Amino acid sequence: MGLDYAHEMGLIHRDVKPSNLLVQQTTTGPQVKILDFGLALVTAGEGAGSEAVVGASNTVLGTPDYVSPEQAKNQYKVDGRSDLYSLGCTFYYLLTGETPFTGGTAIEKMIRHGSDAPVAIQTKRAGIPDAVAQIVHKLLAKNPKWRYQKAGELAADLAALVGKKADWSAPARPAPKRRADAGVSLSTGEDPFGDIELEEQPSSSTLPTAMMTTKETQASTYQRREVRKRRRKRVLWPWILLSILLAFGVVAGVGLAVRYFLNQAVVQ
Repeated sequence: MGLDYAHEMGLIHRDVKPSNLLVQQTTTGPQVKILDFGLALVTAGEGAGSEAVVGASNTVLGTPDYVSPEQAKNQYKVDGRSDLYSLGCTFYYLLTGETPFTGGTAIEKMIRHGSDAPVAIQTKRAGIPDAVAQIVHKLLAKNPKWRYQKAGELAADLAALVGKKADWSAPARPAPKRRADAGVSLSTGEDPFGDIELEEQPSSSTLPTAMMTTKETQASTYQRREVRKRRRKRVLWPWILLSILLAFGVVAGVGLAVRYFLNQAVVQ
């Protein structure tokens, strides 16, 4: 469901953020789907004025890093432009790796959304085209009147910016090279996978000891010691039992011998 269509239907998402956007690769290119309408506000139709999740009147719904200034003040008096502000915060994060306002508590972040100007996106990451920066900062305008009024307007600017230069096709992954039409014979001693190009970096499951951390090396050494101890215990138990049986036999034999000699002495 696109934002423009949702807004026309009177549905305000109120929690647009990276984790609620799903990018799906299709034959015509990537398609972004919006997830989690659990906080959506219905502003038209039979359910107008109701919300999917009802909270206390003095609470703020949404995510502090992406909430619009008007939603932070009143979660019910919002329209589609509030979602566009949150989308601007999402673009800011995707381009710089940071949200517009970092640090501080949730309340401090919401206050800054309404009072502070975010650091210029090109300051955070050099090389961002001016046209892209203008779109992001227009979405982040404090006053809804200064933003895009509809998601369709934003889509038109993005389409004009991208044009036909965008390559939506996923990068092809090279297939491993194998011997073509060659029979594998285990008797020849040849490696049937000798021509496969392996990754230059070893996987985490096959790291040599020199690349392991000290804790990992100590843990593996301790485990080996414990295994050896358990093996010793298993080996020693039969010998201990045999020693006890032999000692018991010797004691019994000595007792029988002493008793025999005593009986002989009495008879004589």
